[in-house]
Amino acid sequence: MLSIDDIITENSAFLKTVVGSKFGLSITLHSGSSKAVVSYNGLLNCIVNLLINAREAMPDGGHISVATTVRDGLVTKTDDGPESSPCKYIAIEIADTGSGMNEALLSRAFEPLFSSKPNGTGLGLASVREYAVEMGGDVWLESTPEEGTRVFLHFPIALD
Repeated sequence: MLSIDDIITENSAFLKTVVGSKFGLSITLHSGSSKAVVSYNGLLNCIVNLLINAREAMPDGGHISVATTVRDGLVTKTDDGPESSPCKYIAIEIADTGSGMNEALLSRAFEPLFSSKPNGTGLGLASVREYAVEMGGDVWLESTPEEGTRVFLHFPIALD
């Protein structure tokens, strides 16, 4: 069990170098001492992938924000059928002021080997989704062309 806020705090200087000097980066952490069952390196890799995507969506510069919070949600029990039960999640939101995506791109964003970038591999968002699901969480995108994209990662809070 790890504190996502601690992982981000410990790596904030590195994350600023990933983003680069022509981009603003704000980090707002509000999940406190809540912990999730996550891999340190896996989570850091996801955040780096998402920051690189955000940076590349803003070739002329812009702003990226990283925020965490605790939210209420539902978890579906797969062993017992389609029942859902309430649970708390640590939510990570990474937002940019970049070019955004239209509905067609948004619908394919997590598709392995699909990329809207000329030299993209299509592995970044696919690997982020795979990691989130493997850790019992989820990921989704909200995007508006010419306004930017917001990525939401949710990981269930671990019970002590």
